[in-house]
Amino acid sequence: RLEYCHQPLVASLSENAMARIHVLTPQDLCSTAWSMAALQLQNLPLLNSIADTVVNKLQACGAQGIANLAWSCATLMFVHSPLLDAIADEALATCLRADAPGASVWSTFKSQEQANTAWAFAKLVIRDDTLIAAMSVASIRGLPQASPQDISSTAWAFAKQAMGDLPLFDAISMAAPQRITQFNGQELANTAWAFATQLVAAEPLMEAIAEVALTQISSDWRPQELANTVWAFARLGILNATLFDAIADRLLALRSGQEGQNSNFTVQELVNTVWAFAQVAFENKKLLGSISSVAITQSSEWHPRDLANTVWAWARLVVLDRPLLDAISEASLAKIDRMNQQDLSNTAWAYAQLEMQEVPLIYAIADRVLPMLGERLVPETARDLALLAWSLARLGLANGPLFDVIAAQSLKHIAAGTSSSQALSNTAWAFATSSLPHEPLFEAIAKNALATLTEFGQQELANTAWAFAETRTRNQPSIEAISTLAFSSIDGPIADAEEAARGGYALAWAQDRHGRQDLARSLVSLFAVGRRCHSLAWGLIILDEEWRKDAPPDGALAALEAMAASGGFSSR
Repeated sequence: RLEYCHQPLVASLSENAMARIHVLTPQDLCSTAWSMAALQLQNLPLLNSIADTVVNKLQACGAQGIANLAWSCATLMFVHSPLLDAIADEALATCLRADAPGASVWSTFKSQEQANTAWAFAKLVIRDDTLIAAMSVASIRGLPQASPQDISSTAWAFAKQAMGDLPLFDAISMAAPQRITQFNGQELANTAWAFATQLVAAEPLMEAIAEVALTQISSDWRPQELANTVWAFARLGILNATLFDAIADRLLALRSGQEGQNSNFTVQELVNTVWAFAQVAFENKKLLGSISSVAITQSSEWHPRDLANTVWAWARLVVLDRPLLDAISEASLAKIDRMNQQDLSNTAWAYAQLEMQEVPLIYAIADRVLPMLGERLVPETARDLALLAWSLARLGLANGPLFDVIAAQSLKHIAAGTSSSQALSNTAWAFATSSLPHEPLFEAIAKNALATLTEFGQQELANTAWAFAETRTRNQPSIEAISTLAFSSIDGPIADAEEAARGGYALAWAQDRHGRQDLARSLVSLFAVGRRCHSLAWGLIILDEEWRKDAPPDGALAALEAMAASGGFSSR
């Protein structure tokens, strides 16, 4: 119980236990296993003897004994299939027994025993849906008596098992805030991680976690707790600037060895942290600088996923750190054969986003990922295929043979209905930007876009319209439909006014290029009313006025003044 391990004494006790294994009671066997786990004692002969002996005596172990055995196996990562199967059966019976009239305390789980059992099966990655369902009901019933550790362990276990148990998480989200001030750092981090993993955005709970975390972070939080918490908030799309800054300050203090502590950050903790900051577009220059210095010196030893996530974070924040990006490029190229589809796509996108033309790396990515992208006709593959095309085009690295392969694979995805509106618009934009028109592909995009046009955002509409105009691909039904949808979306909410203004210009330019100056003028007028009109769009109308054969005597100026009076001139 003191967790003090005197090796000669432990060896003697283990030998004695082996000799008397058949005379030990079931409770003694459970206690012995628990002690070995608490001391991290890996004695496989003794563990196997305990398992072989107790497997047929579990009913005599009681609820606590069952929970202790499960916890011991998980803590020591000791997998004895017959024993674990028997524990699952007895744990299920124990959960169900709680509903029986007159059930004794000895034969039913307490909240801690319930939590430990759920944690153990999750830790060992053993999924038994019937048992999990029963434990969920029992966990909800035991929440009023559950400790902070019980609550966080239960949430972690069900999230780890990928069980979307909304009733349980709803119950936890209501019970946890009442005791949140009693949670320590690990319990707060595990609870936040569990809700984020399940994508359950319980805002009152997350706000309570942030509030309590801010009182603890600077004193005793460890790297894993910091990384898991910031990852959880980012995963749920919650930006708490005060919390993020506090986490960054604590990480920097640990990294610098302040307070007499030496940082023992794992690579994953560093990468998850910077990923979280990038995900919510929150830049902390000191933190980025600190992580960059580690990555530059150690990136050659990093896992490909960590390299891809790191460069993605810098691109997401639009931070051009050439020494870091050069180091990651070199390391990624050396490990290209170990990178999966997502790693490759994210890496290509990141360098394209930052306009860093790492030619050997980008072509190596294309050679590696293209065969992968032809294997499965699913939305994720269609997205990554379009992303590759977009990246090559943005970096000016597109070529005919490469884009012929991309076109062939894109046509398969379009025919299978796996290409999203973003994938369609990115693909069209890439081919148009690279001056590589592909008639069958654009016909397929036009047909598919026409059927799914309501799913297109304004930027996707603009990119698609621009691509068709740039390649002089005339598809009148699509042109009319895009214009109609563009008119109806002008008054909608926007996240980026500058992007909306550029998109408006692209739409107007496309209509003008297709010979529909009437639609172009109407679009510009509406954008002007909404004060979202780009200066290039105004210039387009001025040019049209000057070249019109029936221009009024005072020409473009009068038309421009009339339009400005109806809305408002934007200098963008």
